[in-house]
Amino acid sequence: MVNPIRLLLVALIHLAMLSYGALFAGHVAAQNAPSAIEHVQRGVELADSGDIDGAFAEFNKAIELDPTLARAYYGRGVLWGGKGQIDRSIAEYDQAIKLDPMYAIAYVNRGLQRENKGDLDGGLADFNMTINLTPPAPILSLAYLNRSNINKNRGNFDQAIADADRSIELNPKLAVTYSNRGELFRLEHKYDRAIADLARLHC
Repeated sequence: MVNPIRLLLVALIHLAMLSYGALFAGHVAAQNAPSAIEHVQRGVELADSGDIDGAFAEFNKAIELDPTLARAYYGRGVLWGGKGQIDRSIAEYDQAIKLDPMYAIAYVNRGLQRENKGDLDGGLADFNMTINLTPPAPILSLAYLNRSNINKNRGNFDQAIADADRSIELNPKLAVTYSNRGELFRLEHKYDRAIADLARLHC
């Protein structure tokens, strides 16, 4: 059976690759950078096929060849997160962001791990940073979705709904946002709107 969490993590890697393809093409930090990039791309392919150990090896090789390649640290962060190693995952995202402060999807993933660790303030700060960077719509939608979750957990339902609205506006195909917003409407006793959102999951 396919692990849906792994698929989500791999999808995030692919999203980062696509959104920042121009940066890959222009990366000239080291003579061996093109080879390092190829190792990152191979790591993504191996993760996609379920070979997590192989993916780690490819990302490690990329870092050996080019220690400045933020995407390699990002890839390791995703893999550590998939293994439930939250602190290791955060450390990899820290390094990726240090090397590339504009790396929006790294802030999203670090924010998720911080939230998983119970650091809601840290998670909120990362999601806010992502929003301030105004990345492509799919990444921005994830930031609003996850900020909505934090606001929900803090009882800030109106702000949580507003964030969910924005997430849906940016990416209407992100089904989990309708589920989350439907739950928020239920908590506010807006049952017709809750039913309407939940019904979208079966369309």
